[in-house]
Amino acid sequence: MDRPRMLFNAFSMATVSHHAQGLWAEPDSRQLEYADPQMWIDLARFLERGRFDALFNADV
Repeated sequence: MDRPRMLFNAFSMATVSHHAQGLWAEPDSRQLEYADPQMWIDLARFLERGRFDALFNADV
C-alpha cells in the first residue's frame, strides 16, 4: 500500500523585519541581509540539504 508523501515547506519573508523585531540584534542573524542574493542562495542550499520541497517567500 502506497502512503501519501509528506511535503516540507519553509517559510520566509522578504523584509528586514516583521515578526521578530529584535532578531537583528543577534550576532549570527542574517536578517539585515535580506536584499543580498547570496543570503537567499545559502538558504536554498541549506533547505536542499534538509530535503525540503519548497520555500514560500512572503512578499510584504
